[in-house]
Amino acid sequence: MLVFAAASLASSAASAASQVAVVNDVNRMREARGLPSLPIDPAATKVAEEMAAVTQPFAAHAGSSSICDVCQGYFSQALGAQVWPQQRFVAFGGQGEVAFAELSGSRSLAENLGAQSAPLVLLDPRARALAVATARYGYWIVGAVVDPEAPFTKPVLWPAGERVAVGTRFVSALVPPSLPRDRLTLRTRRAGRFVQIARSSYARDAAGAAGARIATIALGRLWPGRQLAYGTTYGLAVGDTRAAFRTVPLSSWMVDDGFRWDRSVSQRDRDFVRRWIARGPRLFRRIVAQLDGAITIRVAPVVQYGELGHAAENGVVVFDPSVFRGAGLPDVVYHELGHEINYFGLDPAHFTAVARGLHQSPRWRCFPDWSAFVPVGGDRPCVLMMEVFADQVAYWADPRADPSRHGGRTVSGYGDPPLLSGSQFEALLRRYYAPYRLPASANS
Repeated sequence: MLVFAAASLASSAASAASQVAVVNDVNRMREARGLPSLPIDPAATKVAEEMAAVTQPFAAHAGSSSICDVCQGYFSQALGAQVWPQQRFVAFGGQGEVAFAELSGSRSLAENLGAQSAPLVLLDPRARALAVATARYGYWIVGAVVDPEAPFTKPVLWPAGERVAVGTRFVSALVPPSLPRDRLTLRTRRAGRFVQIARSSYARDAAGAAGARIATIALGRLWPGRQLAYGTTYGLAVGDTRAAFRTVPLSSWMVDDGFRWDRSVSQRDRDFVRRWIARGPRLFRRIVAQLDGAITIRVAPVVQYGELGHAAENGVVVFDPSVFRGAGLPDVVYHELGHEINYFGLDPAHFTAVARGLHQSPRWRCFPDWSAFVPVGGDRPCVLMMEVFADQVAYWADPRADPSRHGGRTVSGYGDPPLLSGSQFEALLRRYYAPYRLPASANS
């Protein structure tokens, strides 16, 4: 009995300490936005404790902006009936309106906001108290008690000033009732200014407290399989309210990782690839050093349409054995690595900007795709833009293929000549490339 009592007391003490840590984490983020710190509200906490007794984390699907299955309503064991949080809050003597969310106890508030948008209710400027209760499986039920009559005119954006992980799944804004039609936009810096690359949908807005709404951009849903770029500044805006945030930089272990070599690649072939990379321009070498840890290189017969190489969005590059015979074909190495620069370093918006730069070349035209099947009487399609881009990377990177030296001689199997000088193409990459925008499947 004494052992059980001691264990129970220790557990209660640990829970209380964790509760204080959650409250402090919330208040730190509020203070960073110029909002006051909040105390615990007893009535709202009783509601949170009832929720915590019945909650089932992970009830919603992985793409949801909220993973709380009880925050809109739950079965009260005390009453034996389905109840609503606001109803119970008033029954416990609470005043105002209350909104709840669920937090993972293993994450900070910032990390939770990157995984779901519902906890943004904790940053409501009208909030005057918090609720925190321990749920099952290491989760917390948290809530904010809001005064509906308090002023709220300026949206609260997240992230705003924080440095966030590239795997952040959601960016969001708590929008006041006075702005019923304003959307959240995500922007990125391009050519020295911010341009819009995504916008929230009214259909996916969630309810906040007292008429507020949570506008969310789900990055994984908009661009499946892709993430924010490392070391890049982004902007958020709702109406005239704007904020900027930056992603974490590339880690040294990522830059030093090196290619993943399949057993099919001999030491001689590996040396060939490394040697020709080392002969490329400085920017090309730097980009490859950033991306090579995500690239697996194999050697195998490539029979599709007589290709000598193939690069996939998952980072697998396959070279035909003929690439390494005799003097070798370094232009094929540069071309396939050009595809990986596309997949891992250019999102659709930035790829479109690069393509627009290539279109301005006086040599630009539709280059017929002779590998495509064309029915009798049909028009032959143009070569895909991603192939033209990979060719231009090869022209730029291959020291033997400098347009200023070979007078625009076509060395590509796709028929496109160098469209820009080496310095012009490098300027495009410097402007629009950022490491690990994963993967740009629309760049064709």
